[in-house]
Amino acid sequence: IKFEVLSGLTVAILKVPESVAFSFVAGVHPLQGLYGTFFLGMIASVMGGRPGMVSGCAGALAVVVRVIMSDEGPFRDKCLWDRREFVFFTMFWCGVMQVVCGVLRLAEGAKMISQSAFLGFFNALAIVIGSSQLETFRKPKGNLEGTGALETHGTAVGCVPVNFGASGNADWYTFADKETWLMLVHIVVVMSVIQFLPKVPVIKVPGTKSTVKPANILPPCLVGILLSMVIEWGIFRGALDVSTTIVKDVSPIAGDPPQLHIPDVDWGEWESYARCLPISASLCAIGLVESIL
Repeated sequence: IKFEVLSGLTVAILKVPESVAFSFVAGVHPLQGLYGTFFLGMIASVMGGRPGMVSGCAGALAVVVRVIMSDEGPFRDKCLWDRREFVFFTMFWCGVMQVVCGVLRLAEGAKMISQSAFLGFFNALAIVIGSSQLETFRKPKGNLEGTGALETHGTAVGCVPVNFGASGNADWYTFADKETWLMLVHIVVVMSVIQFLPKVPVIKVPGTKSTVKPANILPPCLVGILLSMVIEWGIFRGALDVSTTIVKDVSPIAGDPPQLHIPDVDWGEWESYARCLPISASLCAIGLVESIL
């Protein structure tokens, strides 16, 4: 049970920054990503899963969900709070479709997918996820919460201000801004750790015949995040008196647990299904293919 406990602790630690990051990619509040990951992980543990099954936030799905939350998407005439309800509605039907696919054993069709299609899928996925994260190079705009001011979201006007990433970005950082270079330092450091830590050779434990591989004890993603925090708070803010945008500058990670409720959309209106079902089908297909591959 020791290995299960250590694995669970490692995954739990890593899921926090991952859930927050993918929440920003999707354009939803970080608490939604955190609680969603928690409940999904608990359900998968209780009901039973399988090796390789995705039971947490997935970058591929977050990119598609962002289409719903985007001002350029099919819901640009809705305020962000309303778009979030359509996200719940869309994900509900995505789950229904995946259950149907499981019952019909459609995963058998993956055997007919060529190796080149596999490579194309993963490469395209990496490009899409990477492109979506370019939004982090935008400057956070002032928080309107509590001022009584109303926002414009897409073509919707008079919207209640929100305090999460979908409406927290304004102008792009430029190479003339020092924050740009500081963020690039973070990116290079974290990517270097993730790339090269697994390549550190096996180390012999002094006084014993045992050997250990550093990457098996210290997950590269966790080491990269911790090192980035040390650089930000110990060097940038502590010694140089400069800073980069952190999570709390974009959205607070605090609040009450989400309440169980039925998505607040018009279930009897065909327009709701016409807008959401195509996205649900895309999410269903991506989720199934990603899990199978």
